[in-house]
Amino acid sequence: MNKKIKLRTVKKGISCLIVSALVVSAVPTATLAASKNAKLSKNKVTVSVGKTKTIKIKNVSGSVKTKVTVKKSAIAKVVAKGKKIKVTGLSTGKTKVILKVTYKKNGKTVTNKLKFNVNVTSSDSGSGSSSGSSSSVASQSSTSNNTNSSSTDTNKQATGSDATTTPTPVSIPEVTVSESDTNTTISDSATQITLNSSGEASDIYADDGTTLLYSVSAKNKITIYSPGDYVIGTDGTVTSINKGITVDLQESTTAGEVHIYLNGVNYEVESDADKGVIFAKKADNLTKLIITAVDGTVNNLTDTGSAGTAYYDSEGNEIEDEANYSSAASTEDIYPSGIFVKKSPLTINGTGTINISSTNGYGIKCSDTSEGLKIIDTTINIGSATTYAGHTGISSKVTVYTENADLNIYSYGDGIKTTVDSEDTDLVGLGLISIQGGDLTINAVNGDGISSSYTATVNSAENAYGEVVLNPTTLNITTKADSSLYTSVTSEDDIQSCKGVKAGASIVVPNTAGTINIDTTATNVKVSSYDNSNDALHSNGIIQIVGGTLTLAAADDGVHADSTLTIENTNLTVSKSYEGIEGADITVNSGTINVTASDDGFNAAGGSDSQSSEQNNYFRPGDSSGSGNGQSTATTTTNFLLTINGGTIFVNAEGDGLDSNGSLYINGGDITVAGPSNGGNGALDSGDGSGCVVSVSGGILRAMAGTADMVVVPTTGTQSYLYVTGSISAGTTITISDASGNVLDTFTAVKSTASLVYSSPSITSGSSYTVSFGNSSTTVTAGQGATGGMGGGTAPGGGTAPGGSSSGSFGGNSGGPGGF
Repeated sequence: MNKKIKLRTVKKGISCLIVSALVVSAVPTATLAASKNAKLSKNKVTVSVGKTKTIKIKNVSGSVKTKVTVKKSAIAKVVAKGKKIKVTGLSTGKTKVILKVTYKKNGKTVTNKLKFNVNVTSSDSGSGSSSGSSSSVASQSSTSNNTNSSSTDTNKQATGSDATTTPTPVSIPEVTVSESDTNTTISDSATQITLNSSGEASDIYADDGTTLLYSVSAKNKITIYSPGDYVIGTDGTVTSINKGITVDLQESTTAGEVHIYLNGVNYEVESDADKGVIFAKKADNLTKLIITAVDGTVNNLTDTGSAGTAYYDSEGNEIEDEANYSSAASTEDIYPSGIFVKKSPLTINGTGTINISSTNGYGIKCSDTSEGLKIIDTTINIGSATTYAGHTGISSKVTVYTENADLNIYSYGDGIKTTVDSEDTDLVGLGLISIQGGDLTINAVNGDGISSSYTATVNSAENAYGEVVLNPTTLNITTKADSSLYTSVTSEDDIQSCKGVKAGASIVVPNTAGTINIDTTATNVKVSSYDNSNDALHSNGIIQIVGGTLTLAAADDGVHADSTLTIENTNLTVSKSYEGIEGADITVNSGTINVTASDDGFNAAGGSDSQSSEQNNYFRPGDSSGSGNGQSTATTTTNFLLTINGGTIFVNAEGDGLDSNGSLYINGGDITVAGPSNGGNGALDSGDGSGCVVSVSGGILRAMAGTADMVVVPTTGTQSYLYVTGSISAGTTITISDASGNVLDTFTAVKSTASLVYSSPSITSGSSYTVSFGNSSTTVTAGQGATGGMGGGTAPGGGTAPGGSSSGSFGGNSGGPGGF
């Protein structure tokens, strides 16, 4: 039999009587709600090297004792004096700071653990995206030509960078973070729900006696009927709760937010498909569900429910009556979840921990079509290394935004995804995953690590949508293709995408990004006759990498953009790949880039390896038509571009080292190519069209290959080159000297080398230079072939050197190349 109880939330004397009378108490307690807990004035600090910024501890009176822990002490110095925290930048990078704050509250000693992130930059250039606003890096990109002719040991590969360039402007999509999204303070008027092991059913009403706030079943199932703040904990007699929390706002209640504070609960629920341990039903008057993990608490949500099927009629309405299932026009697989909110925004915040186990379904799912999902500060663990979530880790219809959140996800299916699709015509332009700060680890089997990608037809053109912003402190993604999970494969459509990060319109790595590690090498499996190799970073539109330290290992491409790809101010390593870096229009302005590829190192080409040069359009939010910023190329290959304006670049490739299906422009940088040993490829390559060129107008270029049958030399540009062929063993030092014996450059052949194309600002067309290794040398005329080979051999061939052009600034080339 249910009890009908009138709630009194203010009178604490009466609340004590209610607590003693009721198994489930619906009044606030002094220990939780008497005053606000300590908090920081900021949870993200950006400071320059050598500069100091101050933040404050708020909501605390009297003296404060603070213990400071800096995870990476070489990056920042943090000193606490009373309520002031001074942060001094030591070296560029990011670190997390933990403060153990002890103070007096209500006559008792209280200790809170506060966390904030520090980003140390070389200059005050901004911190990328921040709460409630969009951000862009101002000013135009400048070209930096590296004229330094100092020695480079290529055994060490690329370890430095050329002169600093002005960052390319990048657009960070706006995400509005409201005050309620960041509120973790338990108010005096909050309703406390204390669960115990000997309860009976109770209905709790407001002071008016008619507004039903919530009910608790005899098995501790909580149903919330009215907006408000609810603190949920146990009295210690409950170790595991086998019923969940349902938010089911009544139509008669005023619209508002429901704020649930998890104060150390352990739920183990076998929920129905399309529900969850915490489940918010669709309700027009539920403006937002906020879940706070109370500081210092660990909250466990376990859903052991099974997947099911939803049935729909020809008009898309769900069929409730089983007798009508046979007439269903369509079906949909549905899954249980740890947290599931239908058609309402969801925010998870607080500095506590939430552990989610959903062996047959989602970790977190939000089907809201307005704000989507935000996760702020919280530590959330979904699945484990031994028990993966049975479906997607985190899924949201339109947006996933994380800010300083620590996420660990193990999932069969995508790790984090948005699910806007071509049927959502009113949502065209949406689909955003934005990672701002925090430490994230994602392990996905038969799914993408991060995915925001879909296509739709607008104005009779097919367009790609979905954006991803990667601005973490650390992000580690591993994907795997498990062929044993495929029962029938008859086409490529049956193979699940297992990319590291996938976007329809764009991927942006801003200049404030930290460390990103992605590994898709375990996707290199054969399923029937199909190869399921996947890229590490993949966009159907553009990619902008303008910061961060990235290490990518891929079964297919390390970085792939169907349209433009910009790289600068980054430390990028592609340790393993089929093709290292691929895009229709690639521009490298600065940074340190190391690429290892079994095929091409850099490849300016269209679409996937099997596709033609025609590109899909892509669409970023705010574009007015299907053409967007997209590059719809013609069938001629002259539209593909590989442009290098700066950076320290090392390429180890078994295909072409630097390859453009159109033109290749080198205007600066320090570039070393350890090219292929097989025939049919070369260190440099350009398209076959009459307008395709290899142009060198700055920088240092050392293009080596183990074959001389596909050598391409510069055809235009303002800087001349040396071209030599022969045979040289791996590990041998090569020295370039001018006619006076001055050493211009020294480097090492990483592989057995049969051809060398060398260019630097020190090379003057028509002048003689000596290329030597050990006791052997040959004299080469810049822009021409030499007449003698090392050790007295004869130069191979005669006539015009490959790629000679009478229109180039250094003229045509007579004679064959010099021989090693």
